Amino acid sequence: MSPLSLLRAALTVQVLLGLARFLAPYAGLSIGPRIWIVHPVLGVTIALAALWLFRPRSDVPATSVRAAGQFIAFAPLLFGLANLLNLASGVVLVVVHMALGLAAIKVIDMAAEQQRAAERSAVVVVSSSH
Repeated sequence: MSPLSLLRAALTVQVLLGLARFLAPYAGLSIGPRIWIVHPVLGVTIALAALWLFRPRSDVPATSVRAAGQFIAFAPLLFGLANLLNLASGVVLVVVHMALGLAAIKVIDMAAEQQRAAERSAVVVVSSSH
């Protein structure tokens, strides 16, 4: 599995964890606290992975979408950490956090597709020395 595919899988797991965390109390479900440490740790991991995966490279054109993909995961991360650390709270914060997370997924998907397309179209030059 490629690093970009792993990033996409992590984003999917992150959304599912976030939805479970948000909806579980409304559904009367009690989920042990240990599972919730995964959500912020995965958020940090996703942001750092995007920072590295979409870094400027000589073989991939620099685009605004790739630049946004490199940093966008920090937006929901900051709102999530603010909530986690009790710096801010409330349903509005959570909804903004979720909306930023979904926007981050879209931008990261677009950046990943641009990167994959550039990698597919890269011409490999092999020099022959006699």
